Amino acid sequence: MIKLIPLENQEELERLCAVYGIPYDASVHAYISASRQVKAECIFSLRDYQVELLAASYEESDPLIPELLIRAVGAYAANRSGYLFHIKKEVGQAMESTLKTMRFEENDSEYCGKVPEVLKGHCCCQ
Repeated sequence: MIKLIPLENQEELERLCAVYGIPYDASVHAYISASRQVKAECIFSLRDYQVELLAASYEESDPLIPELLIRAVGAYAANRSGYLFHIKKEVGQAMESTLKTMRFEENDSEYCGKVPEVLKGHCCCQ
């Protein structure tokens, strides 16, 4: 089982943002794997009712990890009035099949979804 925890230490969050080339500000948040044995981490921003996945890195051997990351971000946003979920193509391309299964729509530059719709349903792999 993989457990994600929020990265709450500002210095560590700034350091993680620097690794991915993402400018840090107060709207940026992250989740990381509680276990050092399994790599899973993501950075996202929440501004008003818009949540955007800015970066994600995970072990591709487990197809559930992308869904777990998306659900964690979606749940975080939903509990803070986040409604629209955006993922730029270059960030979401590796998890495209998961995004489509989770009801994201694709346009020219990004994948978009409504947080309540994204969080509906069962695991993609069942």
